[in-house]
Amino acid sequence: MGMRFIKKICNAWHGFASKLNVVPKSNKEIDRMALKANIDRVYSAALVIAPFHFIIAVVYALKGSLPTPIENLWKMRIAWANFFIFVGSVVAWFIASYMRKHEYTRQQMTMFQHVVLTFVIFGGIVITHIDLLLFSSVTALMISLIVVGAFFYLRPRVALAFFTEVLVLFTISVLLVGLPRNVLVSNLTNGIVAIAIGMTLSVISWRGFAVQYVQTKKILEQQRELEQMAYRDPLTGLPNRRFLDEVIKKEIALIKRGTRNSCVVMIDIDDFKEVNDTYGHPVGDEVLKQLAQLLLENIRESDTLARLGGEEFVILLSDTNCDGAYIVANKLREQIKNHVFKVDGYVVQITASFGVGPLLTSDQGPNYYSLVDKALYKAKSSGKNQIAAARDLFQ
Repeated sequence: MGMRFIKKICNAWHGFASKLNVVPKSNKEIDRMALKANIDRVYSAALVIAPFHFIIAVVYALKGSLPTPIENLWKMRIAWANFFIFVGSVVAWFIASYMRKHEYTRQQMTMFQHVVLTFVIFGGIVITHIDLLLFSSVTALMISLIVVGAFFYLRPRVALAFFTEVLVLFTISVLLVGLPRNVLVSNLTNGIVAIAIGMTLSVISWRGFAVQYVQTKKILEQQRELEQMAYRDPLTGLPNRRFLDEVIKKEIALIKRGTRNSCVVMIDIDDFKEVNDTYGHPVGDEVLKQLAQLLLENIRESDTLARLGGEEFVILLSDTNCDGAYIVANKLREQIKNHVFKVDGYVVQITASFGVGPLLTSDQGPNYYSLVDKALYKAKSSGKNQIAAARDLFQ
């Protein structure tokens, strides 16, 4: 009859815990974060719990003789129990301190967590049994269950298994003591209530942790998306002017240290307005996307391609002199001229003009491509589909 009642309680808690399990069972990431949080909490709590139990042990050990032998036995057992809890807390603190500084597997952290949980509950059960020498009370067990339920983040199915084990262990231990029937029923009832409270707190604690984790993760993902949007051109997916400025700052710092020379290539599609007017803006947008891909395929991974806006693109050629940049620009010019852009049944061919020049290191604002911009204007005004170098401006 008793085991059937316990089984019904376990089944009820299993269904309740499953409904409140707000994250997938296979989510190992949140389990690992919960384990790390539990280790941090053991580290912090042990600093308070250890001296507290040491003081209790000393007080009871030094306390004068009580009126009856059973009271004296109770006093000494309480002193020894608190002393062992003090020792266990110190050991747990040292292990938690070490684990916080090093990487451990999920299995190792889980093992440490189970040992600590067992130690806490065992301490509560032991003190409860010592108290039974004088009075009927499960206060120590209730405190340990509340600590586990509110203090540790346990996935509901794990908490269910753990608290079920506690229920079985507590029931067996109380039955073995040989208490009077009324005291036995009272202790079993109070113990079951205490375990139910601990389980409830555990589920609520896990739910709060899981919801906060999921929300925090979602916020971080949204922040990353916003950062991507801030630094990416929405049409082509290329870096935008803002991103390029950040890269340029780092590149200028290297140039100033004399470790490299770098060049900038500006590209402007010739007569792109005619493409939009003839085929429509959707076709023009697709041409821009295909052009961006064509350019990416023909530059190095160390180079940075960005879209300034409209039909203008910029390439930062890291650790490249002007002669090398001119060769790259001419290769790209030929690629664009000979490429056939196929969009929605249309065949579109374009040309582009290029400006090539060194990356300027002036500290007076973002004018690093001012000479290249002038060179590009010269290429456009000289007949388009041409390359103009910044050095030619001074000849």
